[in-house]
Amino acid sequence: ATSESGSGREWFRPAPLGVAMHRSPDSFDARVRRALGVAVVFLAVVAGLPVGLWSADAALEFTSPVREGGQLRLRWTGGAGPFQLEESGSPGGPWVARGGPTAEFSAVVPMEHGERYFRVAGAGGLSPEEASMRATLVAIDDFAATVPTADRAVWRSRMLAFLKARSDINEAGESPDGLWAITNDGIPLAFWNNRNPDPPGGDAVPGVNGRSGTETPGASPARLAATVGEGFTLATPRLGRLLRRHHYTTTEDTASLESLKGTRNESLFFINTHGGLGPRPQFSEDGQPVRGPDGKIKYDLTYSLWSGTAIDPRKTDFGYSHNEFVSELRAGRLALVLAVASYATGTGGLQSERREWRFGITDAWVRHYLRFPERQHTSVWLAACRSGSADAAALRSAFRSAGAEMVSSWTEAVTGEGIVSATPFLFDRLLGANEIQPPATPQRPFSYPDVWTELRARGLHRHPTANPGAHEPATSDIIYEGATGEGTFGLFAPSLAYGLVDEGTDRLHLIGLFGNPPEEERKILIGGVECQNGAEWTPRRIICPLPQDGPGSHGDVQVVVRGRRSNVRQLSRWTLTGEYRYTEFGSPFGIDGTMKFIFRADIGEYRKVPGNVFIRPTRYAYPGARSEIILRGYGTETEDCGEGEVSTTTWSGRGPYPALTPGKPPGAPWHTIAGLVLNTIDNQAGLGIAFGALDPTDGPVKYTYTPCDGPPFVMAIPPVPPGSLEDEQLLKLSTEQTLPDGTDIAGVLPGKTFPLGPGGVLAAATMDSEPEASFTWSATAPESPPDPEAAR
Repeated sequence: ATSESGSGREWFRPAPLGVAMHRSPDSFDARVRRALGVAVVFLAVVAGLPVGLWSADAALEFTSPVREGGQLRLRWTGGAGPFQLEESGSPGGPWVARGGPTAEFSAVVPMEHGERYFRVAGAGGLSPEEASMRATLVAIDDFAATVPTADRAVWRSRMLAFLKARSDINEAGESPDGLWAITNDGIPLAFWNNRNPDPPGGDAVPGVNGRSGTETPGASPARLAATVGEGFTLATPRLGRLLRRHHYTTTEDTASLESLKGTRNESLFFINTHGGLGPRPQFSEDGQPVRGPDGKIKYDLTYSLWSGTAIDPRKTDFGYSHNEFVSELRAGRLALVLAVASYATGTGGLQSERREWRFGITDAWVRHYLRFPERQHTSVWLAACRSGSADAAALRSAFRSAGAEMVSSWTEAVTGEGIVSATPFLFDRLLGANEIQPPATPQRPFSYPDVWTELRARGLHRHPTANPGAHEPATSDIIYEGATGEGTFGLFAPSLAYGLVDEGTDRLHLIGLFGNPPEEERKILIGGVECQNGAEWTPRRIICPLPQDGPGSHGDVQVVVRGRRSNVRQLSRWTLTGEYRYTEFGSPFGIDGTMKFIFRADIGEYRKVPGNVFIRPTRYAYPGARSEIILRGYGTETEDCGEGEVSTTTWSGRGPYPALTPGKPPGAPWHTIAGLVLNTIDNQAGLGIAFGALDPTDGPVKYTYTPCDGPPFVMAIPPVPPGSLEDEQLLKLSTEQTLPDGTDIAGVLPGKTFPLGPGGVLAAATMDSEPEASFTWSATAPESPPDPEAAR
């Protein structure tokens, strides 16, 4: 042996094996391991070359290795078993277990070229209870690897026989999801085999050509978690794409235990995972399992979800605390579950499964650790087998009690195809995305009950289970449970059904589903201009100030809540201009002038419920204040009184007859009463016109009679309505208000029915009445006509 100095290390080179031993008790790793109370020794082997061996703890120490053909036997002394040998490519790890725990003081490894490091941990680092649990998990996993899972009856029989034959298992049995067992120390174990691999083919099915809540989710991210991988068809990729295209920030993770704690900021939580029953042992106050007279540990079966946190019984994980785990399982919050994490496809399409022991979270975990703030209006989506069953009721209730306003789940075992057929469709309809099985015309966002109705109508709520049989029904349904009331979560984006114009108060009424977000998280856009001066906001109706003209007086209408935009409606505007004429029969007298009516309305189609049936509305519009009616009187007639005197009758004067709008007081002694009916079902329009007076003696058009022998007599002349009483127009309030008894408020005006053309064009027409009054107008196309491609 020789020694080298300069680095503070001593090297010992036994020539026969080419092994060098290096002791460095003050290394960083050694200090860490002593702080953790773990006895570990390192061995570095390079075939045919001197390498280093050192001991970090005197309790365990490697002795001289022995070559056995092409293998090397590593030997150690000291410490208490069972021992676990681990290997790494560098002194700092990561470390991988070689074989399972062993009571022997040696292990054999193959001789290989390249630097290799080994360490061994003994009972100095593992309590007897943890070492026993790890040995049990390794033994079960090794046996499970020999039992095919495809034939579930055979799998159940062989696995259950194995479990019941083991001396370290106190009790074992079957569940609808697989098997369960309890160790002698009271460790609950579950073995789930309720979901087969999904056939390859992408992440989703391709697209084909009491009051519910109205709230949209909070402003926080949508979280998409998956604890399973290759071999399982996942909905998360498509869901993420849908959400991001509609102004959601998405996060994706594997649902580790740490991420399933605390007050969460997710407004939408989707988890694709395994779920099933497992035992929840009963414990006494001293922490020991409660046993019956037969020595069997008492237990309840409880539903849990597979988390993303695994425990590998073959290697030491310094992040794992056995005492903490035992404390959690005694509180009924955790269990250990063996299930398939992924499948690898080999030659010829053969699939091999990769099983993992993972921690399962129960309803007690959710109640104890998770919180969803009320302001988030969170929905939870459990894409897990039997998450909607009676067995899982406590878990769903726990999510609700933690603050989730809706929980979606599956009644039985579910396949990946079932999940990606139903859930993206639901997200699509809640968003108003129209990307998955789109309807004949684009559809606005809808609430949960409405969307589920469409889902069922299309048969997407029910799907075959993976492997129906004695323990598994043939189909599984997606269901949901949610809070009721206007202030609870109802849809993924605000939804605008239609708008109603009230010219009398200069306001626009928007009907739809909007929730009641804080003022700083909401806005209304009209023609690209934000509605100002304090809109009245309720979950199903918004009343917004509407200017008479200029920017924001018509155009595209959209509601924005927490950055998420509703569908767009068009507030159309018509400027109908024409000539009024009245000629008194057999006389030179008459009244003529121009009439310009400005009407506004949203006449686009809309749906009351999802699907391909939509409503073509009839709207009632009244002239806005910028309408202008100017009339003049004309004509003179004289009569000879004799002696050179004449009497004179004259119609004269010119002036406005401002439009009167229901709800707005008249602004002049004489005024014009007009209304427009827009019937989009029959493609007909109706215009009604009349005149009214506050003071019949005063008006723009005057009748003046100057007698032969007296002062002149002057009075106002009322214009004659140009419409027909035989074609009278029934006009209702433009805001669809009704009386308490359910009746409508309506009035009748003489008028004219004429065609309503494509795009809301008012056809040219003439309306006339028996006393020779008429109004003739040209065809009028609306500004901001209804968009035939808009969501409705």
